[in-house]
Amino acid sequence: MVEIRQLNNLCGIDVGCTNVKMAAVIDGNLVSRRIASGDDFSRESLIEEISRFYESFNYDFDGLGIAFSGCTVDGFAVCHTSLPCLEYLSADDFKHLCSNVRLINDSNATALAGTLEFPDAKVLLGITNGTGIGCGVVINGELFAGGTGFAGEIYGNPVLDDALNPTKVGKLCSGSKILKRMTEDLDAEKNIRIIDSASQYMGATLVSLIHSFNPNVVYCSGGGFSFAGYFDLTKDFIEKHAYSRFLKDFTMTTSTFDPYSGCIGAMRFVRPWFWSHKRLVATFFATSLFLIFFLILLLLRFHHLIMFDILIFV
Repeated sequence: MVEIRQLNNLCGIDVGCTNVKMAAVIDGNLVSRRIASGDDFSRESLIEEISRFYESFNYDFDGLGIAFSGCTVDGFAVCHTSLPCLEYLSADDFKHLCSNVRLINDSNATALAGTLEFPDAKVLLGITNGTGIGCGVVINGELFAGGTGFAGEIYGNPVLDDALNPTKVGKLCSGSKILKRMTEDLDAEKNIRIIDSASQYMGATLVSLIHSFNPNVVYCSGGGFSFAGYFDLTKDFIEKHAYSRFLKDFTMTTSTFDPYSGCIGAMRFVRPWFWSHKRLVATFFATSLFLIFFLILLLLRFHHLIMFDILIFV
């Protein structure tokens, strides 16, 4: 894939609540691995497993990007998370591997992965749905994290549940909560109702985001969207309830990188500056070449005038 080749010589990690996904792109090929995490998975074990994966290639990577369930303000240290293995984690924990290490929220990473598939999107929303739900926002190719770096924390948006009690929307439509409710009673008809209800809550959340950001692309990733009918029902809800003018030049799709979209986005985040700003770099070089060519013409012209003056003098 062309998109993958853009990430050559990079390594990406996605630390979730149930597993850790690891990927690397070497000579245009994606190599991946997945291990279990959970509450008993320690910070030391996380650093050890990432180091083992990274060093297994005996390869000099250009960067290591780490996506995770939680928040970071500066891209170098975790400032909020519910996972014990991520507490106090920082880029310095991996300086023995690489000097170019960055941390990024997993939903933001998904949004950046989306820019590889939809590079011309003016506004792209990356939606994750797994243990929780989250949103990443990319505007004109650049990540938008809000005034203090926490934009997209939609899990805690308050809504009314079926009993009209206020609750967090993530408790009603995230993949882990859907699975929990479905396994409590293995009734097929009840499970259909659970999916239908969850898709409406997710749909309503996305309609609000669509009306707020007017995106070209809503890019979805995570196991929650894999429940039978869930994605299509969510999409149907949006088509029925969003203002029609917001659905022009609009695409809602699932990631082709799943289940490694977080890893891909983390690599995109840590990608060297000149790759992330290739248009600017191309413009700079084109302008530089033009200026060099123009200076050469001036020098030739100046040289010609001097030679002409010498001939006249002689």
